[in-house]
Amino acid sequence: KRFDEEGPFDNRTTMCRAAELIACLSGQSNVACELHGFDFRLRRTVTTVFGTCGTAGSSSTTLENPNGIFLTKDNELLIADSSNFRYLRVAADGSSTTIATLVHSNSPYATDIVAAEDGTMYYVDYRNHKVWRHPAGSTTATVFATGANPIGIIIASDGDVVVAFNQDHCVKKYPPATSGTPTGTVIAGTCGTSGTSISSLNFPGSVSQTKSGDFLISDQLNACVKRATFNNQTNSYTLSAAAGSCTGSSASLAALGNNLVKYALELSNGDILVAAFGDECI
Repeated sequence: KRFDEEGPFDNRTTMCRAAELIACLSGQSNVACELHGFDFRLRRTVTTVFGTCGTAGSSSTTLENPNGIFLTKDNELLIADSSNFRYLRVAADGSSTTIATLVHSNSPYATDIVAAEDGTMYYVDYRNHKVWRHPAGSTTATVFATGANPIGIIIASDGDVVVAFNQDHCVKKYPPATSGTPTGTVIAGTCGTSGTSISSLNFPGSVSQTKSGDFLISDQLNACVKRATFNNQTNSYTLSAAAGSCTGSSASLAALGNNLVKYALELSNGDILVAAFGDECI
């Protein structure tokens, strides 16, 4: 969905600001409206920009369970069309082209896609345990990284590619190499081992970046959000609790519903929006 206002829209709006706009639009936060001078209280228009709401399909104009979106600097919309096992590019006129179709015997979910400043796209192949690099203008992609069930991906502020590996229980950061498979640096968790301690992850579901450069990681089965902060003295990342106590104790996690935490974004005032999957709320 796209939310419109009367007057020009700031194309530099980031995901964090978009989250604030949604909070403003929904009437949940007047502060979110005032932070950037937006006033949507007089007009709230919602239009469908792609797909047919309420109807699933696999044609060039329909979707089935879209799972991730990314808006490029050229205002093209990239869509992870999950249950159609494909990634789409939608132009400003609404026409779509298929970027890639995933192949696997057991539902190769398309879960997330991003694009770098140079137009290179990176998308995850959940069932095949791969992250693909798709250069701008190319019709083919090459394997960029591998790991158990990649699920979330972002481009960090320094241009590196950050991937959450769901069933590897870790998050890695990769330099944006133009060929081959670069070596990733683990910024959270221990790859291959789940855990409930503050330094461990248990099926991470997503990763996002704060304005200070930290990374927020949804630690799904630990029902909390963890913050990865770079430590200059140790030249590594340190994890801390960002939302929920992250102790692994169900009683202490009750504030987040003691259930799956799917996504987290930091607002400009430092608050964190958390998608509590099992609690059916934000």
